[in-house]
Amino acid sequence: MLCSFPINANEFCSSELVLGYSGDWPPYIVKDENEQVSGADFDILNSVMLAMGCQLKAVEVPINRLFMELEQGSVDVATGASKTQTRKRLFHYSDPYRVEIVKLMYDKKHVDLSRLNNLREILLDDAVIALNKDAWYGQEIAELKVNNKEYNLIHVDTLSTRLKLFANQRVDGFIADEVVSCSSFSPMFRKNIAFHPYVINRNDVHFIFSKKTTTKAFVERFNLQLSILQNTSFLFDIYRKHMSHYCFEMLSLTQNKH
Repeated sequence: MLCSFPINANEFCSSELVLGYSGDWPPYIVKDENEQVSGADFDILNSVMLAMGCQLKAVEVPINRLFMELEQGSVDVATGASKTQTRKRLFHYSDPYRVEIVKLMYDKKHVDLSRLNNLREILLDDAVIALNKDAWYGQEIAELKVNNKEYNLIHVDTLSTRLKLFANQRVDGFIADEVVSCSSFSPMFRKNIAFHPYVINRNDVHFIFSKKTTTKAFVERFNLQLSILQNTSFLFDIYRKHMSHYCFEMLSLTQNKH
């Protein structure tokens, strides 16, 4: 048991907590051929839950239904959530547990976007860019979505579909967490990939809990246990386990700039 204080498991966990996730999001959430879920975010969440005497069950939910299911209490927790005003009213948030850097990734053998300074210039240059319409990428993307008719922003729900469009050169690039982008390609293909230096969004990410099924006291206890892990090498050890050396170095730089 990782915690340093006595816990009555029944105080918080009358039954197992249900994690809702929307498919593979390496290195944070991954489902293997045996339907077993793992990944860095999953392992961190599961470690805290076990330390609190709680059991965790993972259930796959379509991305366009995830927050509705969380609001209704059909699932109890989700990972990797950015904080928005609307979500703050609807859900409990944990303390931040990592930093997300959103950038544009492109195939430098297919197109040269380095000559352009920022995302607006790239879109005005008629580049075709894929992104997840239901994800939060920051205020700049939110404003661009409103003016979608002016730009070639292609909304694609799943990471696998975005990767397929990208690999087949149907899009010039896609927008995502830079560590996810790094972790989504084989080492051989990765050498063709470039990350545009322009940072589209940089923000803390949190675990997010249903107000229907969890309490503020539960989240406070969760945060206390999370802080214990954050004061050790435990979190970075988990990330190192799930990532290539190259992608882990990228994550390390991101967290060190926090």
